[in-house]
Formats: sequence, C-alpha cells, structure tokens
Amino acid sequence: MFSENSRISDRQLARLAVLDWFGKGALLLQEMTRAVSVRQFFLYLLAGFLLVFFYLCLLCGLSGRLRRDGDIQRKWGKLGNGFLAATLLTYNFMNLVYILRLFGEIGNRFVLPEVSGEVLMLMAALAGAAAAFGGFESGARTASVIYPFVIWPLGLLILLSAFTVRTEYLGPGTAVLDASILPVAGSVFLVFAGAGSFLFAVSNVEGKPCAALKTAALRTFACLGALFLVMTGAFGEGGLKFMAWPVIALMSSAEIPGVFFQRWDVIFVGLLLMEMFISAGTNVYNLTDCGRRLWKKGGKGAAALWAGAGFLCALWCGTYERAMNLYLAVNGAAAVVLTLLAVIFWFAERSRQR
Repeated sequence: MFSENSRISDRQLARLAVLDWFGKGALLLQEMTRAVSVRQFFLYLLAGFLLVFFYLCLLCGLSGRLRRDGDIQRKWGKLGNGFLAATLLTYNFMNLVYILRLFGEIGNRFVLPEVSGEVLMLMAALAGAAAAFGGFESGARTASVIYPFVIWPLGLLILLSAFTVRTEYLGPGTAVLDASILPVAGSVFLVFAGAGSFLFAVSNVEGKPCAALKTAALRTFACLGALFLVMTGAFGEGGLKFMAWPVIALMSSAEIPGVFFQRWDVIFVGLLLMEMFISAGTNVYNLTDCGRRLWKKGGKGAAALWAGAGFLCALWCGTYERAMNLYLAVNGAAAVVLTLLAVIFWFAERSRQR
C-alpha cells in the first residue's frame, strides 16, 4: 500500500464502485443494442445483472471469512493467491487499455477535436498513475468527493432526455431467448467483474463493505436501465442499430427551459471522462497491488510502469473497435476464470466447515 493509512469506509467503497462501473457500462453496452432486438436486450440485461449479483454474493461470502481469518495467501495458500492475483491483473490491465482508448475516442470526437486521441490517452494514463500514487484511501476519498458532482448531473440529464421519449417505441412485445444472450449478458458481467479485486481490499474497508458493494451494483444497474430505456424511447429500435454513439446523441436532445445552452452532450461526455479518470486510477492501483502479490514489488515506480504499459497497448490497438474487441475476448476469459475461482474457493470453505 502506498499510503500509511489505507483504510476506507463502506460509503467510499460504494461511490468508488459506481464511478468505476457506470461510464464504462453505458458506453460498452450501447454496442450490444445493435446485435439483438430491444426487448431481447433488456431481457439479457436483466439476466446479466442476475449473474453479477450471484458473483457478488460469492465474493461477499468469501470476504466475510477473510475478514475473520486473515489474508488470501494464509487462507488459500500461495497457489490460490497467485492464481487469483494473475487473473485480476489480466482483467485490470485489459480494462485499463479499454478505458484509455475509450477516453481518447470520445474526448477527441465530442470535446477536444483539436487534440489527438493519443494525447488524451496519455493524459488519462498519467492521471491514473497519479491517482494510484496516493494509494487506496486517496483514490476512494477523491471518488467520494466528486461523486455527487458527477452522478446527480448525470441523473438530471437522463431525466431531461426522457421528455423526448416517443411512447410508441416502448409498446409491448415479445423477446426470444436464444444464443445471443451470451454476448449481451457476458458484457454486463464484464462491467462488474473487477469487483473480484475487493477480495484483496476487504481488510481495509470499515463498516459493511458487502452491503455497500451490492448497493453500488443496484444503483449502477438502475441508472443503466433508466438510461437505456430513455434511449430506446427516444430513438426506437431502428435508430439504435444505425447510430454510432446513441447514449451521447441522446443527451444532445436534453433541454432546460430558459437556458439557451444546448450542448448537453458535451457536458455528459465531460462527466463520463471524469468517471474514466477514477476508473483508470483504480485499475492502475489494482495492477500495482496484484503485481506486489505476484512479484513482491510495488510502489510508485510500479504504478508508473503499469500506466505506461497500458498506454502503449492502447496505442498498439490503433482503433477503439480493436481495443473493445480485445477487451471483450481477453476479459471474457478472465471473467470466467474469476467466477470459477470464486465457486471453488466457496466450496472449499464449505468443506472446511463440515
């Protein structure tokens, strides 16, 4: 840990999690609306969240025992600790690469077209490293402070956009359950899978961390559900399939009576970029922590190296689409491994109690 007192409250944990999950979820899951019908999308969105909640329940059951009995290596041995750390390191690294590429893409397209995406990616990587330098406590405190200045304006923009909804786009219909559930529900799970890092941090969280994590997941899912419902009502199924960034386009339709400013999409993107700064810092910190558990080396130098490696990999991807596809492929496998590890550890704990 970088700071001497690395403990945080359960409230800070919840706010950090929401900021880490919402922006990424909004911009990643919008891509899935092109692959299936709208009604299938909402059905699969719910299925994905049920999978997430099952995963969180497993993590919370394990974390309760860790708080009582000690850290992971002492509990499950060097092999269990190393395998979990390696899987979480893979997940957080690809998450960082995706976040950096996403930051550069939407920052250049909607906010600063005169600045190249690569420069914006470098800024996000440097911000992530700087946030990680302060340690777990510093990142959580920063997230807690900016939380109301990000989430409440986002909620207001979603509410204002709801006035553009056309009710005929939200009429009743049927949804068919088929193999297309896998990419959509899997993408929902990917957004939240980084919660596995919570197992390493549980001893540093005061209060009721499990309840806080579940509350954060419910809040994030409620916000995402409301956002996609309004987006569907505004553009219809046909519009969603042909728009490049429907979530951001939705905000350009928001209006406040008596206010002449109309570029609410820019404000929305700015808020999302703030969330991505937090997410980048969380990923760099988690990478440094996982590296310390694997190789006994950490600190500010390691954080800078991880941020630099993430930036170089994002550069290598070349395009946002390639970074997204790589993220879905690699972290899809990592998420499966994380779930299997959680199940194995859970059954191991059950067998010890007998």
